[in-house]
Amino acid sequence: PTLVRDTLFSVLANAVNDVMIEIRLLAYAANPQSVERAIYYHSWILDNVRRHDVDGARKAMEEHLDYSLQGMRLAAEQQRHTAENAGKQ
Repeated sequence: PTLVRDTLFSVLANAVNDVMIEIRLLAYAANPQSVERAIYYHSWILDNVRRHDVDGARKAMEEHLDYSLQGMRLAAEQQRHTAENAGKQ
């Protein structure tokens, strides 16, 4: 049972990771500044973790996730717009 569970988890985790990589690439293409922002947020989170500042790390992570969600929405909107324009040609 453990081997099956671990194998299933590995397969699912890899599938989710592949999708997330694709989403990140689309978000980065939609907003090239998002790469710099990701580095900024990750550094901010890590600094708080190193200082054992739970509230600061939580705030940094929440802001990072909010920013990431905005980037993904922008990428999705651009993809939708591109698809609509391709359908009109």
